Amino acid sequence: MSIILFKIIAYDSAEYKNAIILRSEIFKKPMELIFQKEEEINHIHIVGYLDGELCASAALVPENDTLKMQRVVVKTNIQRQGIGTSLLEYCEEYANNHSFKLIYCYSRIEVIPFYLKNAYQIHGEITYKHDIPHQKMQKYINNPL
Repeated sequence: MSIILFKIIAYDSAEYKNAIILRSEIFKKPMELIFQKEEEINHIHIVGYLDGELCASAALVPENDTLKMQRVVVKTNIQRQGIGTSLLEYCEEYANNHSFKLIYCYSRIEVIPFYLKNAYQIHGEITYKHDIPHQKMQKYINNPL
């Protein structure tokens, strides 16, 4: 059985640079966007390894008692195997352990079913980022009292 390991990595580390390459292959190139790593200096960077190989990445942006989740990617050839769900669970666990009350992201329209399956709720109207429709998806975190 394959083992998935998620962990937080340092900004500008070798692992971070590999995560940027993965994101560029999956996320940025199809949308023809230029990645600006300086905007991520204060973000929480998460990567996932499947049997020792980088397979997933996400960034979390603290906003008071809320976390914005962005740049969520899973390697294309292993999507639909539960890795994305495991990555969301890791992000939610981080949010819970650090007393955040809400986690949200802006999902491309075609990915909304994935977030709905993982108990995220649609919030607000569709917005456009780089001429691509996105929907805000959010989930409240159940912090222990």
